[in-house]
Amino acid sequence: MRLLLVLLAGLLPVAFLASVTSADPRAPVSVVPAPEDQGPAFPAGIRAVEDLPQRYAEEEYFVSGAVDVWTYGSPPVPGELFLQDVEQPYTTRIVVRRPVFPWRFNGTVVVEWLNSSAGFDSAPAWDMSAEFFARSGIVWVGVSVSPMSIAFLTDGCNYMSQPSCGTRYAALSMPESGQAYEMVSQIVTLLRSARPENPLPWRLRRRVRRVFHVGQSQQASDVTTYANEFHFELNDGYFMQAMAFSGKPPSSGSPSFGLSDLRGYPRTDLPVPVVRAQTETDLVLFSFGAGRARQLDSDTPSFRYYELAGVAHNVVHEVEVLSLDGEPVLLGDLCVLPVNSGGDGPVFGKYIYNAIWRNMERQVRSGIEPPHGEPIQMESGQIARDVFGNALGGVRLTALEVPLASYAPQNDPKPSC
Repeated sequence: MRLLLVLLAGLLPVAFLASVTSADPRAPVSVVPAPEDQGPAFPAGIRAVEDLPQRYAEEEYFVSGAVDVWTYGSPPVPGELFLQDVEQPYTTRIVVRRPVFPWRFNGTVVVEWLNSSAGFDSAPAWDMSAEFFARSGIVWVGVSVSPMSIAFLTDGCNYMSQPSCGTRYAALSMPESGQAYEMVSQIVTLLRSARPENPLPWRLRRRVRRVFHVGQSQQASDVTTYANEFHFELNDGYFMQAMAFSGKPPSSGSPSFGLSDLRGYPRTDLPVPVVRAQTETDLVLFSFGAGRARQLDSDTPSFRYYELAGVAHNVVHEVEVLSLDGEPVLLGDLCVLPVNSGGDGPVFGKYIYNAIWRNMERQVRSGIEPPHGEPIQMESGQIARDVFGNALGGVRLTALEVPLASYAPQNDPKPSC
């Protein structure tokens, strides 16, 4: 990838072409365990390793380093980045979930860009596929990639019924969202290295064969920009899960591609698997009428685009969202109709996501291309529906083929809420 390097000479920018890559993804980082004596950890996701049938360990570490921050020109051009800031320091947290027994590790590491839509870290990919990861022997690594989430952690994690984290995360710092891209590259390099700082036990680190990235919703947009502009040879694939938007700009002040500009969508020409999955919720709420383009499937061997009929953007609903008079209130308690979510059903989108993970592994290991997916059918600019009101076409589960209910893309809050 050719990058445009900008130097400031007086008040005028001087640009010249340079045969450089994004700042060295192999730059060393420091790694320390999170301080257990300064407060409890804030959970990354809902599914606890203690609830898995397989024995899994969870550890939390702080990773520190320095990265360059990049920006697009105006107008933005794919593959052309301008240097904005040099060697900006950061300290983030990573959560490692791994098999206790090294022989159960299958060689795959999934790096999840933790979602920050709620103002704090959540782990949609883990919550959807934790049981699959554990059954398969996959190592999962969650990375805090958002200044908003970092600020939540450093402020003590004050959220509803969750206990305060105290000063556990006081050392974290990530002032600019654009730091995430090279930061994650440095973390991937660490995970694939024999360095003593590698948080994986040595019997696991020497067996790492594949590293896949995943993000949901707005973090799928982060992964898109990362894959499009910062891909390097230690990465083996990308999964944009329930991607509602196009790729983000590479820094907070950067120009960005237009909503319908396919150049801001996941690339179809990378030498590794790239999968984008959109739920029915994503299509109705974020695509139609919002000026965003559908990115239909490609004939290239590396890219697949799937539209998931009846599957919700929301991951779980059997989870406490607040406490009222000491009693837990679940997300489903706030809605007029019964709630459908990808992890808790009744349309279990997680089974499709698990199949996508399996197909990505097969493609990297054996060169077997994954199947194509039929798009959801459209009529007059709207989703075509059967006599039960359920979407036609798309990637389909049993709940759509033999329906017991109508699965609408939206719910309404109870009037009392």
